[in-house]
Amino acid sequence: MINTALAVLDTTGTSASATPPSYALEGNGAFNKVRETLSTTRKADIRAILDENYGRKDGEKEEKVKAVLNELDIAGIYNEYEEGIYAKLVREIEKIPEGPGLGLRRDVFTKFLNKIYKRQK
Repeated sequence: MINTALAVLDTTGTSASATPPSYALEGNGAFNKVRETLSTTRKADIRAILDENYGRKDGEKEEKVKAVLNELDIAGIYNEYEEGIYAKLVREIEKIPEGPGLGLRRDVFTKFLNKIYKRQK
């Protein structure tokens, strides 16, 4: 998530729309949502905080990074994206034809998807 936030800070693109579309079903949805979030916040200040504090073994610095990520709702943006992608994959799996001689079974894909959906490392 932090790499997405830092990558967004390096871009200058902003959304032309005042009301963002649903990003959950777009390929770069999370990236676009973070970009829009950052375009409405103080980019330079956020970049400085992340550059100075990210990856440091110091509790105070870790808290500063967590505060920025919470302020930007990075976890919420990712969860929206993940749920949208999951729904899209379920719909695609349902389109797989099944029957004798076709060789594919939907349940194999569904079981695999359910193993990786919402997993924690």
